[in-house]
Amino acid sequence: MKKIIKSKEMDAAARLCNYHCANSNFRSHGQIVRANYLLVLEDDPDSVFMAVRLYFQIRAAYLYCPQIICVDVKTNISEFWCDSVGRRNTQLCHSLGVDYENIITTCQSKNLQESLEAVENIVKTDKVIACLSQRFSGLFAVAQEKFAPNLNCYYAVKQSFYISEECHWYNIRVIGRCALMLQEVSALSHNIRQIAGRSYAEWKRQTPQRVLDAEAFLRKRYHLFLPKNYWQRLTDFFRRLYYYNEVMRNREKISESLTKAIVNQAKYLWQNKLVAPDEIPDFHPNKLLAPDKISNFHPKEKGEGKVYWHYHKNEPMQ
Repeated sequence: MKKIIKSKEMDAAARLCNYHCANSNFRSHGQIVRANYLLVLEDDPDSVFMAVRLYFQIRAAYLYCPQIICVDVKTNISEFWCDSVGRRNTQLCHSLGVDYENIITTCQSKNLQESLEAVENIVKTDKVIACLSQRFSGLFAVAQEKFAPNLNCYYAVKQSFYISEECHWYNIRVIGRCALMLQEVSALSHNIRQIAGRSYAEWKRQTPQRVLDAEAFLRKRYHLFLPKNYWQRLTDFFRRLYYYNEVMRNREKISESLTKAIVNQAKYLWQNKLVAPDEIPDFHPNKLLAPDKISNFHPKEKGEGKVYWHYHKNEPMQ
């Protein structure tokens, strides 16, 4: 059942994601918006890494610590490898130096509407930056417009040069040579239209034929999340077993890949002088880098002589 992914399929996925992708707007005149909250809604660790970077960049720029909201939501992908997306993302944030007091983990949501309602109850009228992947940003934007139009939300979207760059072992979308990613993307347009409550004919902009062709091409081959008939449900049952078996068989590779990604994020934070090495004790540069490179981090420059204000929703912004 293992399948070689052809470039035509990846091109179709890229066209869909590029068409629906929301634009990043979390910077104003080159500066990050002074947000009180950062939102992590996806099961993809890339959104966590983006939120952690923004957390420390806001801390360095404005000398206060925003809070990271880790939404616990069950998705069609996360059920293959993660019991709790919220707890997993919380641990990832903490492993990269974010204090637990600045992380909010919500209760598990059944769908995107419940997730947005939970976020709105926490944020109220404050500013929040949603950290999103390219493929998920369009779906989130439509859902936010419908279910939480008053949410004062800005977007930080991870722009990939090519859709295959979002296939990693650490987010398991590489399973089946990126087949699991394509299963997710093939349902993207349908889910967006369903949430928006309008067809392509009622869309605000004319949909290019190449986008329509890309959706039809993927839906014909990848229908795990939107089966049309009994035979598709039957074949998808065995396909789901195959994906789960691949995840179990490659657990060590997934774990090693995630650890390597965390180390790379830690190095980014050190090299940009956003943290002191002691703030990320599990991934201290003494354990990972050559002695001649450690001196470049100047650990005493970060934190010493500075007091970071920890934002809480009941306190006014300073």
